[in-house]
Amino acid sequence: MSLMKAAMMLGVALLVCGGSMQCMMQHVPIAQSSPAVPMNSPSPLSSDNATQHYAVICACSRYQNPNYNIPKFSPAPESKLRVVYDALVLTTSWEADHIILLLNQNATKQNILSALDVMSSRVGPDDVFLFTWNGHGSRIADSDGDEAERDPDDLYDEVICPYDTEKSNDTLTNSITDDELGYYFSRIHAKGRCLIFESCLSGGLVDQQTSEQQKEATAFRTAFLQDITAYDTMDVEGNNTIVMMSTLPTTLGRATYTTHSPLLYAVAHTITHSKRYDKNDDGLLSVEEVFRKSRQLTFVQSSLMWMLIWVGEYLVYKHNLYMLFSFLPKLVQNYRFLDKLVPMPLLLATVLLIMVYGGVQAIMKMMNGHYVLNWPNMQDDFPGELPLIQL
Repeated sequence: MSLMKAAMMLGVALLVCGGSMQCMMQHVPIAQSSPAVPMNSPSPLSSDNATQHYAVICACSRYQNPNYNIPKFSPAPESKLRVVYDALVLTTSWEADHIILLLNQNATKQNILSALDVMSSRVGPDDVFLFTWNGHGSRIADSDGDEAERDPDDLYDEVICPYDTEKSNDTLTNSITDDELGYYFSRIHAKGRCLIFESCLSGGLVDQQTSEQQKEATAFRTAFLQDITAYDTMDVEGNNTIVMMSTLPTTLGRATYTTHSPLLYAVAHTITHSKRYDKNDDGLLSVEEVFRKSRQLTFVQSSLMWMLIWVGEYLVYKHNLYMLFSFLPKLVQNYRFLDKLVPMPLLLATVLLIMVYGGVQAIMKMMNGHYVLNWPNMQDDFPGELPLIQL
């Protein structure tokens, strides 16, 4: 067995065990679906104009069409999808009846847009609004030509894919385009808005066709950010919107085995421990502070698997258990002088880890047209810092 083949096999096996692309998440038990928060008649705004906090939290791992499940054969449990909701309601700033929670079969296109419509009448100019999406994302051909008006090279609408999204003859139905989201967000006249998207562009809803189509798909994030804020250019005070995305424009996201969605889990963790992460001690946890900590935690989650692989490889070489990789020590035997600087098991484990990582990325590139890398990033159009939690 060649070294590269063995490295790839080990890496893929550990990638599956420790987590996978966001569209192919870890195997976990299926939980019973929870009902959506009722979208009752709008409640009156506070008479003293105090800031109120409102949110629409949407996630889908179990689709109407089982072929689109995340992952396909064992959808992630709802307890993993509602972590942000659970964290918010434990704070004094957020009330449960100010949050609409839509999970799995409740996260239909109609319910999501209806929830945003409800918020347009509930949220006032002194309030804060939060929207999160965790599920599939994709692109469709731009039907009205508005994309090209802003960017002549953009011929697509970016979409999120709710529970009832279907694909037939390369056409998506019941998806929600960036234009639709931009329109509904523009009707929510909040003091500040925070939008968080943790989605994978590939998965069951995206065919692996030509390399040109794959290149076009990598522009999802950049165009999406432009489009969902486009409607706000007419607002006198700007759009006051902060958008978080979980990956780079050209990479796929990878879920972790324990937390399912690295970015949203990190956001929930930061909210839960608000006092610890109020770095400027102003009694407020801002969206910017949440992002800075969540970014770090996402990197830690994504790195843990590779750290465990490295430790395992080190132990293998330390105890001379490297039957499959016995020729690697032979390859470096001419560099024994390095043993004086770095213990040979550490060196061998590091070399093999690099080969495993490179092999896994090469396989992902061949299979999906993209490399896999969780890299949270943020577009901040809010002046100053947007308060999210009152401590």
